[in-house]
Amino acid sequence: MNDATSRVLSVALAGLLVLSVGGLVYISLAPVKTTEPHTSLYVLNESGGSGAYLDTLSVGETGTVEVGVENYEGRETTYTLVGATADRTVVSETVTLSEGETWRNEVDVAFDSPGRKHVVFELYRGESPDTSGEPYRWVEVNATVVS
Repeated sequence: MNDATSRVLSVALAGLLVLSVGGLVYISLAPVKTTEPHTSLYVLNESGGSGAYLDTLSVGETGTVEVGVENYEGRETTYTLVGATADRTVVSETVTLSEGETWRNEVDVAFDSPGRKHVVFELYRGESPDTSGEPYRWVEVNATVVS
């Protein structure tokens, strides 16, 4: 190889090295968005776990669940949570959460007749949502009520 070819190859290699280092610096300093914006809605049982929420209750007995909302929308967001059985609302609360903030609330539920029962927790965006429309998120909890 002659000197001119060696110089050209050296300059090209040095240029690639500079570009590679610059790319690594950019990747390490640039914020990386790891997930899409989202909101989590969940229900925990009395032990703080999932499942066996209100398992078996007696008529008139109160069962407690904990409802949680986590905001990963990338901005402050206002939500309205509505929890209802077939015949009444058990919770209706509006909360504003900052990005990454979590809100939890204990909800007591009791039934006045035996059978297979349901509590549906619906989460809407906004302070006064149109609850006749589709909720943003929802969770259904089942209970067996015995006499």
